[in-house]
Amino acid sequence: MYIYGDKENALKLIDLTKEVAFDGKYTIWDFIHCMLALKARILKEKGNTTEAQKIIEAIIANDLTPNKLFDTQEKMKNFRAKRINRTTYEEIGYKEKIESDLSNGDIKGANIWRFGSIVKYIRYKEEGVYPDLVEKDDLIEKEIQEFIEILRNA
Repeated sequence: MYIYGDKENALKLIDLTKEVAFDGKYTIWDFIHCMLALKARILKEKGNTTEAQKIIEAIIANDLTPNKLFDTQEKMKNFRAKRINRTTYEEIGYKEKIESDLSNGDIKGANIWRFGSIVKYIRYKEEGVYPDLVEKDDLIEKEIQEFIEILRNA
């Protein structure tokens, strides 16, 4: 819905998850965090930066919650710090996959990867703590807008 400019209904869909308590199952929660980051983006676009920041803080708090692999706050904090420092623009976008599908004439496949790129770009961009993404914010935003326009016209 966001792709087509229907931000109000996008917010309503995202709010379907607002009563779901974080349980540390990242298989599900990575997707929910992506949706919440989109909500924060929409709220910022509407000028509600305070509520947007609360959402981002909740995502960060969830990301710092110990789990089976990193069973203490300190281990989780260290893991997150390493992930933040190694996450790059090139890594989270699916440029190679998009280019591969396009070179094979698979426009639908390329568009699926474009959609995936938008989701990941927004998820990590809105958090605002990944150094490479902060540095390349204008480039990422340009690509988000480019991909949205392509998908709208697909």
